[in-house]
Amino acid sequence: MVLTWQAERRVDRSYKVFVHALDDAGQLVAQHDGIPGAGRRPTHSWQAGVEVTDRHGLLLPASGTTRSPLHIRVGLYDPETGRRLPLGSGRDAVGLLTLATEQAKR
Repeated sequence: MVLTWQAERRVDRSYKVFVHALDDAGQLVAQHDGIPGAGRRPTHSWQAGVEVTDRHGLLLPASGTTRSPLHIRVGLYDPETGRRLPLGSGRDAVGLLTLATEQAKR
């Protein structure tokens, strides 16, 4: 998955990115966490207005092993506290897409 980030202002901390795949019940079925840019673009180095490309691999469950669609959510968190960065409108994650699974299509 390729994410593109753009800070509105200078970031004073080094946050980690999380990419989660959740089922309809909100259960985590796959995830990837990491410092942006495979560790080479930590958030404290971001400049306001500059786009940062960030790739994350997500190993999804084998086909036919989940009955519901998978909802992909991303966000940022402080690795020292585990606290997620607020992203506006009271949210701490952004829903990117929903993947239909073979079982869910039946």
